[in-house]
Amino acid sequence: MSTSKVDWQEAGRGWGARATEWAYLWEPYALPANEVLFDRLGVDAGIRLLDIGDMFALPFPDHSFDVATSFNGIWKGCEGALQEARRVLVPDGRLGLTFWGRFDRLGLMPYFLKVIELSPPSHGTATTELGDTQNVIEGMLTAAGFGALERGTVNVVNEWPDTSTAIRALAAAGPSVPAIESVGYEEFCKHLADVISPLSVDGLGVRITSEFGWVTAGPV
Repeated sequence: MSTSKVDWQEAGRGWGARATEWAYLWEPYALPANEVLFDRLGVDAGIRLLDIGDMFALPFPDHSFDVATSFNGIWKGCEGALQEARRVLVPDGRLGLTFWGRFDRLGLMPYFLKVIELSPPSHGTATTELGDTQNVIEGMLTAAGFGALERGTVNVVNEWPDTSTAIRALAAAGPSVPAIESVGYEEFCKHLADVISPLSVDGLGVRITSEFGWVTAGPV
């Protein structure tokens, strides 16, 4: 799987295409996982914290931060990003990551399967590879020079008042972009309706629970 700078620039354009809808309709779901990670890392006033940006070439000197985080951003195939994180952390610093959990605990799996179905084959393969991060993260961290690993899981919840709002939210996410480019926005939304409508409960809306994994580690 390629992880060149061009790939990440294209990903940025994809995530930015409907950034407002993503921020308001989907992004808050991850807050429980983020809060758990901040708690485990002991983030408080005075901590030099980096939420990782250009992860393969961080524009900071060595040993600049006490804590570095990446929320669902460093996946299988991104070992170079872990090496950069280790470089900018102080010797007793801490790294925290979140990523998708076990496939059988992902309520959003029907969405991801539909995205894979409608996207070019190369994107489907990449999506499957990224989702496997949970099974390889310990080895990735060890290879990058991290140790003292702590790991856990947390459930995150997507809630929308109705199917149409759920579709707007899901279509705003970066993984949807290749499918939208392949079949068109309206057609993509029609396919999503087939997936989401059975999950909607009259008077309650759509509520989907998924598992996130998290790890913390320190340089060795």
